[in-house]
Amino acid sequence: EHAIIKNINSVESLGCVSVICSDKTGTLTQNRMSVQQFFCCGKESQAEELPDDAAHQLMQLGYVLCNDSQTANGQRIGDPTELAFVDLAHHYGKDELELRAKYPRIAENPFDSQRKMMATLHEIDGRLIMFVKGACDELLRRCEQIETAQGPRAITTADREAVLAQNERFAENGLRVLGLAYRIMDKRTLTMEDEDQMTFVGIASLMDPPRKESAQAVADCQRAGMIPVMITGDHKVTACSIARSIGIYHDGDECLDGMELNAMSDEEVKEKIKDIRVISRALPTDKSRMVRLCQELNLVVGMTGDGVNDSPALKQADVGFAMGSGTEVAKEAGKLVILDDNFNSIKNAIWYGRTLYINILKFCKMQLVINVAAVLVSAIAPFIGIEAPLKVTHLLWINLCMDSLASIMFAGEPALQKYMRDKPRKRDESIISKGMANQILVMGGWLTIMSILWFKLPIFRTFFADEGQFYTGYFCMFVFSFMVNAFNVRTDGLNVFAHLKENPMFAKIWLVIIAVQVVMVSIGGVIGDIFSCKRFGLKGWAIVILAALTMYPIDLLRKLIFGTHKKEA
Repeated sequence: EHAIIKNINSVESLGCVSVICSDKTGTLTQNRMSVQQFFCCGKESQAEELPDDAAHQLMQLGYVLCNDSQTANGQRIGDPTELAFVDLAHHYGKDELELRAKYPRIAENPFDSQRKMMATLHEIDGRLIMFVKGACDELLRRCEQIETAQGPRAITTADREAVLAQNERFAENGLRVLGLAYRIMDKRTLTMEDEDQMTFVGIASLMDPPRKESAQAVADCQRAGMIPVMITGDHKVTACSIARSIGIYHDGDECLDGMELNAMSDEEVKEKIKDIRVISRALPTDKSRMVRLCQELNLVVGMTGDGVNDSPALKQADVGFAMGSGTEVAKEAGKLVILDDNFNSIKNAIWYGRTLYINILKFCKMQLVINVAAVLVSAIAPFIGIEAPLKVTHLLWINLCMDSLASIMFAGEPALQKYMRDKPRKRDESIISKGMANQILVMGGWLTIMSILWFKLPIFRTFFADEGQFYTGYFCMFVFSFMVNAFNVRTDGLNVFAHLKENPMFAKIWLVIIAVQVVMVSIGGVIGDIFSCKRFGLKGWAIVILAALTMYPIDLLRKLIFGTHKKEA
């Protein structure tokens, strides 16, 4: 469901994932930003009801010019945050392409996650103006003036505190905040050093609502023993607010920003790693570090990413979830591609990864029960006077049924809700668990006992006319027994028919194998000679079926005695 597995080996890792490090924007949220409020000239205004003064006009213009997104021919191109400012310009009847043609970009300093800002240079009414858009706290540190209704003046400590307090209020409501500043320039080039001695204009708050399904997907992952961690470039308060709204962050959990994380040693991070739920103002290197430290603690990490800078973390993670809307470099580095960028699809991928692994175990249990019985019978038979109970052609047919047809039977077993209530498997956990070994030994042992009783109790021979029919009957009983056991291994519960309708291929192939077995024995002639089979009557079929059906009550008793039965979901 909306996931492409690039590396089949990652399916096993999916069932072991214990920590999911997820981006916020577009994965946990809808990636549909809209501007909510402005804070300019010391007052808050609704974005769609802005005062018509010079400061607010300058603010609108700056957010549109210091912006790489656009809408053209019905297509929306660019970052959702920047597109939100373009949409607001449209609301006021302004076209971003016309504004950019009127005030063309002369130079720019592109955005990067270290500076947390971008800058563009334009000529407006004969003046060279550099607009800078970015994190509010970073901009304030570089500003010497502030824009007011009466024009720019020297910025004071009270001004800074007022802006930061408003920034905090916006962030507490889960809003992303971007600041805007400008500087009058006397040259037509830009360097990073120019992003200083600026005039602060104001801040804008933007909303990116959480996806409706995110909270449930997060709860499902937590119930499955996984730890979701949100990694974002947002302000710490904003990040914590959103994480709390979707159930990732609770009181007592750790919410760190990039600077706090980098100030901690590896050992300090390891001590807190199971309590960390949010990393804000994060850098791509923080993702790689989290992956490394989790792996050193023997945790299996799933990491999301979409950019070129995310590629090292995606490649290093046990399971890298590349976003379908991301760069080709990220998709190449990831082991899975999430086509709809949705955290719910990540949860479903893990769920189906667990299901596929469990289905493989079901197939292995059925196969190993028969192999154990076949080996024991073949090894014991000569010592108790039984002549080769299973011929070579019999074993070839049994292997054909087990290796090919049975694998198809179990491939379609449904994904059950109960699989997402189990804790993640450990990285080094053996494929054969105690419960699995218990079933293999008990059922393999019982089929071996049944085989010996078949040959040693005289009553079984009374159902057949001669020795050829008797040995053919045993061959049929052996095949029917492993077909009955196919139902036993489908479930740990007592109802072996549970969810059978959800896997119609199981019943179809099961009936085909039974039908071919009956026809192979009944047809006689050359086919009978090839498979060393001889036709026998209804009495013989009756005892064959009754003997094979004992596999069900024996396994039922095993489940009850050893307490391995579980309630089906």
